[in-house]
Amino acid sequence: MPVLTVWISLLATLLGPADDPECFILGSLDVARAQALADVNVTDLQRVYATDAAAARDRRVLERYAARGYRIVGAGMIRGACQVVEFDPGRVELAVTERLAPSWVVNAAGEAQRLPTDGFTQRRVVLTGGEGSWRIASVR
Repeated sequence: MPVLTVWISLLATLLGPADDPECFILGSLDVARAQALADVNVTDLQRVYATDAAAARDRRVLERYAARGYRIVGAGMIRGACQVVEFDPGRVELAVTERLAPSWVVNAAGEAQRLPTDGFTQRRVVLTGGEGSWRIASVR
């Protein structure tokens, strides 16, 4: 597993195309999510999301791989586009086109297996909170 590729994936996640500054907030949350998956850290993963329900899908993925002795590395998101479609204090809805960055599952011995890649998908992502406390409330 090329370490450089993982770093490039995470930088692309953080600094991907953005029409609005709130897209960079999403990028930083996506990097925190990718780090929590790599660290097999459910607590840090939960901190990315506004609610347990919003975190449930990623938590299940993390727990399924961890139960088999794997961690997920490089699971950032590569954005093709991102813009604010609705803004209220404490709530932002983003129209996002993104795909999973190159990612691997790695076992305790350091053996890596590349995960399949997908194409770009359009999503609506809702962030809630405010300055310094934004979290992902939903992804659809």
